[in-house]
Amino acid sequence: MKINLLLSLGLVLVSTVHTCQAASDKNAIDDMQQFSGKWFSIYLASSIQKRIEDGGDMKLSIKSIAVREHVVLFDMYLLKDGKCIQHLLVANKTEKNNVLKLDYEGKNTVHVEKADAQKYIIFSTHNIQNGTETVVLELYGRTEVVKENIKKFFKNLCQKYGINKDDIIDMTKDNECNKDRE
Repeated sequence: MKINLLLSLGLVLVSTVHTCQAASDKNAIDDMQQFSGKWFSIYLASSIQKRIEDGGDMKLSIKSIAVREHVVLFDMYLLKDGKCIQHLLVANKTEKNNVLKLDYEGKNTVHVEKADAQKYIIFSTHNIQNGTETVVLELYGRTEVVKENIKKFFKNLCQKYGINKDDIIDMTKDNECNKDRE
């Protein structure tokens, strides 16, 4: 009797976990709609530092994200020759939840690493350019202030990708294109 009860309880738990996970996975892409709106660049890091230094092709500053049925639009700025040049990057949704593909300075696979759509989002972008992979990590906030535990998570993520935390750029201090935003 006890064995049957334990087995039944185990099956209920497994079914519940499986149902919740399936519902969560199914809605993950749909939930990306919550990412639409204004964003600020907080932190930026890269496995190849020169790509995010001043004049680097990956030192992009976010202005907004617009999520559509099949694509995600990133309204970005790149500081070049002292001017903020607008770039509209169009990322295609994929069959995998929270994974996007886009062409910009090579082929890119973008992963949502962690997010609270009302507060912050962390992306990892895996760029292949001329046979070389660069990982770029981006932390965006709905305001220019995010909690310290999120910054710590970002720094730990950098270590996971082999990026020295001393190489993280604080975009709230080093970002001409974020200044004077409405």
